[in-house]
Amino acid sequence: MGLWLLLVVAPNQGGEAPYAPGRRIAAIEEGLRLLAAAEAPLTQTLRGVVDVADRSRCRSSLQRLRVACLEAAVARHCRRLPRDAGATCRALGDIMVVNKLSEGAFVSSGERYRLMRARRDYRTALHALLRRRYAALTTAMVLWPAERCGAEEHACWAAAVDGYCLAAAADRGLSWHQCAAAITWFMGSVMRDDSTSERDD
Repeated sequence: MGLWLLLVVAPNQGGEAPYAPGRRIAAIEEGLRLLAAAEAPLTQTLRGVVDVADRSRCRSSLQRLRVACLEAAVARHCRRLPRDAGATCRALGDIMVVNKLSEGAFVSSGERYRLMRARRDYRTALHALLRRRYAALTTAMVLWPAERCGAEEHACWAAAVDGYCLAAAADRGLSWHQCAAAITWFMGSVMRDDSTSERDD
């Protein structure tokens, strides 16, 4: 089990391995790099795999069982891919699973109910709302008085995300891993989209 999922089932923000700052920052940096380089179809398919598994075989009131089931669903999907793509898939899958488990921290049950009543495509509407919430959280991190980083300075941004989520996540009702996974996913996706736009130009 990777660091992201360990932090879900056994949260610990102290200095003990594997929760030491260097490990946390390295996990964020890896996520940013992989997301920035990943093809959009891979992340979209992975999101679908996690969504379907969570609605079906992985429904459980026990967090540890739900995490293990979603991790296994991601692993089955990633094994079908070529070796390099499979390794990327598994690493991104951990972040995707954290974000799936954290949805309730970003979208209330009342908001979900209103989306279901108002939207024919509930899943698309939910993902759009989550992206807006992740964007707002990322903006707050960027404006936070932390180190300023260049657009593709992944290590610098990883340290900034870690510092912000340690200092400010609780004020937003979030744990470190909920905060860090959401920002990592949003920032990495934006880096990928910006890179694609530059290539197209």
